[in-house]
Amino acid sequence: MCRMFKRVSGAVVNPSRLWHNPPDRNRQLSPLLEDLEPPREQPMAKRGIETVLFKLVEEVDHSAFMEAAHAVSAYAESCPGFVARRLSQAEDGWWLEHVEWADMASAKAAAAGIGGAPGVAPFFKAIDRPSVTMLHSTVEVSVG
Repeated sequence: MCRMFKRVSGAVVNPSRLWHNPPDRNRQLSPLLEDLEPPREQPMAKRGIETVLFKLVEEVDHSAFMEAAHAVSAYAESCPGFVARRLSQAEDGWWLEHVEWADMASAKAAAAGIGGAPGVAPFFKAIDRPSVTMLHSTVEVSVG
């Protein structure tokens, strides 16, 4: 809700209208006026992003790889701070994994623990290791 309006008992009140009321009406509204102080913004931790660019080894079956990818999704969903995961494939065969975390500490903790997670080995065996580029970053702008 826009800061210019305040929800009071289920109704939306425009603070500028309250200021222009007659003095006797303002006395009745004084408890409401005290609540119209602008909200103080709390600093928010920046979301952490893990981005991995890779190719698959040549003999990998696409449907088997998709099944293995779901095991990695299950691991990610079980980790604290997980927000979303996207895995996409370009026309030239490159894959892009984009995982969003509540903060960078969550991203790095999940990355450190994935090697021992059950069921993820087939996913990593399908990846052409020399092709892998991985980086962690923080969200600076997000729309939608």
